[in-house]
Parts: sequence; structure tokens; C-alpha cells
Amino acid sequence: MTVKVGGNKVAEASTSGEFAYPIVVYLALNPATMGTGTLRIEADESGDIYYYQKAGGVSLTAGKFYQSAVELEIGVMIL
Repeated sequence: MTVKVGGNKVAEASTSGEFAYPIVVYLALNPATMGTGTLRIEADESGDIYYYQKAGGVSLTAGKFYQSAVELEIGVMIL
């Protein structure tokens, strides 16, 4: 899983093995260094890219805990 803000990678996590769905992932983000722009969360499952995207980004405050459930959509590749 990768989190990007304005196209820049700000966090990532990786796993292996078998999982039950839904998969819960917690990531730490540093508001002071993440920049601004569209927030995009991507997950690669066996070559299929799933994503969540929020145009305009998000505003986070250091020292706060945020919990959000997002539903990832499968990416469509146009050739």
C-alpha cells in the first residue's frame, strides 16, 4: 500500500501471506513533510491496482489520531 500526496510518496506498507477481507492497515503520516495536493492511496494485489483518491487533499494536524475507512476501487487501464 502506498499513500501519495500531490504525486509524492509519503507512506507505504507491505505485507505477504493470506488475508481475510476487509484488510485493516494503519499508517503514520507526518503533516509537516507530506505537502499538499490530491491524496491517493494505492494497493497492489497480484498486479491489480486498487485506489482511493481525494482531490484537493486533506488537512492533518500533528499529534492527532485520524481514523478513516476508505473503499478502494480497481484501477482501469486503457490501452
